[in-house]
Amino acid sequence: MSRELTITKIDFDYLCGQLAKTKAENAKLKTNLADISSKLVDAESGNRGQGEKMKNQEQLWEICMDILQEMYANATPPMDFRTEMKNGNLIKSGWFLKHRLGDEQHEAIREKHNKKNKLNKHEIRRMDMAMMDYSPTCKEKE
Repeated sequence: MSRELTITKIDFDYLCGQLAKTKAENAKLKTNLADISSKLVDAESGNRGQGEKMKNQEQLWEICMDILQEMYANATPPMDFRTEMKNGNLIKSGWFLKHRLGDEQHEAIREKHNKKNKLNKHEIRRMDMAMMDYSPTCKEKE
């Protein structure tokens, strides 16, 4: 048994109007959310300028690469991280275990780049998670 739906011109015009109204409300809501988001970013990061947004994934990736490059350059034995990654030499399991870096040096390099790039706590957390499997092994205390 099939039912036919009959829509009059008046019903159709009304539904189109409601749809347009909903689209306009969605656009307004989207604008408001973007504004609120930008204010939250400003509030969370005291050293950011008005309206400055969080770094995108590509920017965070480049900062990660800079940090890892510096960490491995200062590790024992040193390594050119970007070159090794580009050449595909980091595929082997446990490759990072050969390179050691002291806790203080590890932290100082991260802090330097966090301040230089004005990262907020959320960006720092994302970067820490991304670098967890790639950073040099910490030296054992003597």
